[in-house]
Amino acid sequence: MPAKLLLVPTSGYGVRLVEASGTGPSADTDVAAGSTASIDVTVSDRDIVPGSTVVVAGVSGVPTGLSIAGVTASAGQGEATVTITLYNPTGSSVTVAANSVTVKVVAIG
Repeated sequence: MPAKLLLVPTSGYGVRLVEASGTGPSADTDVAAGSTASIDVTVSDRDIVPGSTVVVAGVSGVPTGLSIAGVTASAGQGEATVTITLYNPTGSSVTVAANSVTVKVVAIG
């Protein structure tokens, strides 16, 4: 069960701290030798709201041979989308299997 915390300072405004995870990509993705490819992982939680600050706390399941070249995250209503750019420095194509990468996020909003 994801951890959730609602902080309510004396001003009366609340701050939600949500910890959640998701898997992706939605389909197999090939990363050609010497190139990059981006995959999206959607993290769903009803307490994630637009404008939340999304921090990626962990990424697992990236196939051997690939390096993470970049990570961006954005929040929408009930979900965060994490885009991971992968670099393949090897001499052959590497496939990222569907739903093999897990992303853990903390959303503050």
